[in-house]
Amino acid sequence: MKVFIFSAFDGVPYSGEEPMRYASIAEEFLKNGHEVVYLASSFSHIHKKFRKISDTPDRLKVILLSTKSYSRNFSLDRVLSHQRLSVSLSTWLNKRDNSMLPDLVIGASPPLVPNYILAKFCQKNNIPFIYDIQDLWPEEFLKFLPLKGALKFILKPYFTMAENIVKMSTAVFAVSSDYIGYYKTQISNKPSAVFYLGTDTGKFEITGQNKDTNQDFKKVILLGNSQAGKYVIATAKAIQNIEGVKLTVAGLQEKSWQYRNKIKEEKLGNVEIISWLDKDKIYSLLPGFDVGLILLDPETKSAFPNRAFTYFASGLPVVNTIAGNELEKYISDNKLGITIKFADEESIREGIKYCLDHFPLSERKRIQQFAREHFDRRDIYERYYKTIMNYEL
Repeated sequence: MKVFIFSAFDGVPYSGEEPMRYASIAEEFLKNGHEVVYLASSFSHIHKKFRKISDTPDRLKVILLSTKSYSRNFSLDRVLSHQRLSVSLSTWLNKRDNSMLPDLVIGASPPLVPNYILAKFCQKNNIPFIYDIQDLWPEEFLKFLPLKGALKFILKPYFTMAENIVKMSTAVFAVSSDYIGYYKTQISNKPSAVFYLGTDTGKFEITGQNKDTNQDFKKVILLGNSQAGKYVIATAKAIQNIEGVKLTVAGLQEKSWQYRNKIKEEKLGNVEIISWLDKDKIYSLLPGFDVGLILLDPETKSAFPNRAFTYFASGLPVVNTIAGNELEKYISDNKLGITIKFADEESIREGIKYCLDHFPLSERKRIQQFAREHFDRRDIYERYYKTIMNYEL
């Protein structure tokens, strides 16, 4: 079987980037004897630089689709980058003759337009198309701007496009059952399944194994990105009234210096800003923390963010602000932390205190073991592959 896998944002196989969801899916097809063509942006969304591919093994071909660079996630340059990516993908697909057609196409969403192009290509050539949803675009954009009603009207063509992609797909997979539920009308009776993002749970240090027993403070970590930035100062203020607590914020990249300056200006103590943590550092350092923070806009449609799996694999209880969805229920049902209704200073403080009071080392070890049993990436994507083969699409 020949499989096309498209992903604009994930780490690309043999590029030096950390393998993520779609590289893991490609690995499953390769180890079972199939041929994989991996279609990706030439520009890395995570590292903000152009990719280079080393020698790939037999049966794997990586195609880097030409696009523009961008330095900020919310920028005109990123919009233009996505437009060029769509054109590059369409041009490449149009050059495929019958001998080059795949037996299956898997499209990672977002972004939307490339997936619409893939869906139309598959429909035209009678090829099964699996639409794999990692995030709800354009619905997710509504939280960033006021006048949501007007914005939703402006974005209506993209809402329609997303629905049409689901309708044209052969099957719909997603990282959360919330996303499957969002499109239940469009999915109707076609095959659908949920596969969490997961992580390499076995690579994390054992919780408590290397922890300094003489340290006189508890450690809280906020793995951040552009969405988490606005909660950094509220969290820094929240820990000031919790004795013996230190906050580490990691992942803000180019915005790190802004928050270092703000924290210095407001004279907030016991706060460390690290611009980036690579995977090896995460595997070794996070199990030494005591609490992990998932601080996103409570109205977000990001149902089960990647950092949740990182925290659980590290044995950390979480303070979570994403309410009313699958993650909140999962945390409650399995005693993995607490969900708070508001991401304000007082609520964050009480959430941290709750986790410190209710999750001693024995509980953190239980959380880490739970993650190894439920969120291991290899197990998840082995099931992903077997599900596809059992569907006989």
